[in-house]
Amino acid sequence: NEHKKGDIKIVKVDEDDNSIKLEGVEFDLINKDGIVVSHLVTDSEGEAVARGIDTGEYILRETKTKEEYKITAEQEVKITWKNTLELTIENIKKKGKINVIKVDKDNNEIKLQGIKFKVLDANENEIEILETDENGEAVTNDLPIGTYYVKETETDNRYILNDEQIEVEVSEDSISEILIENEKKKGQIKIVKTSEDKNNILNLEKGSPIEGVKFNIYDENNKFVEQIVTNKDGIAMSRKLEIGKYSVQEVETGKWY
Repeated sequence: NEHKKGDIKIVKVDEDDNSIKLEGVEFDLINKDGIVVSHLVTDSEGEAVARGIDTGEYILRETKTKEEYKITAEQEVKITWKNTLELTIENIKKKGKINVIKVDKDNNEIKLQGIKFKVLDANENEIEILETDENGEAVTNDLPIGTYYVKETETDNRYILNDEQIEVEVSEDSISEILIENEKKKGQIKIVKTSEDKNNILNLEKGSPIEGVKFNIYDENNKFVEQIVTNKDGIAMSRKLEIGKYSVQEVETGKWY
């Protein structure tokens, strides 16, 4: 007597977008004795069919899939007489995340909140907008593994926008951390010290530069920042200072002044 038989048809699709059919995914159909009775491989339409399978219960095991996808868990299936068992099986993409950490360039312990970034895929299509929290961090949603780019679009008004486009590789079940530094906007204070009147003792004309005059610079909280001294041209330059309000106090001047 001939054993009753049936068919099985598999349609393999992307879990996030079922319209994406997956070609080249391989399956084994295994009977209760552990014997592979059919090996199936999906075609360009994501379909694989095995015909004339003895009725009964089997294990359907996915053995190979595309590199960017996870292997789907095996499942029990039942073949019935003169019927085609149709299965749509979804494949989950391997995914990871990106964590952007935004810090002050001069002091990495200072975390910057409210900095905005855009995340681009390998083709530089925008896929997500991020904004750093109070810890200076911003984490993406789950992203399929691959290459991405992160670009700063908006920063604190005290800082210079970092317009570097940073490449990031996202790996399976991991968080790719990138540390991005922001440099504070800075300027300098220049003091030009001259003689108000003609100095007959030193034989200097009115407007002549005065060397060796000392000035203290204080921030807006009246905290001492630095002391600068005029050179032979009567000029004293501060180091680069963060933008903001400062006060300057002359603390020592030239002899005969």
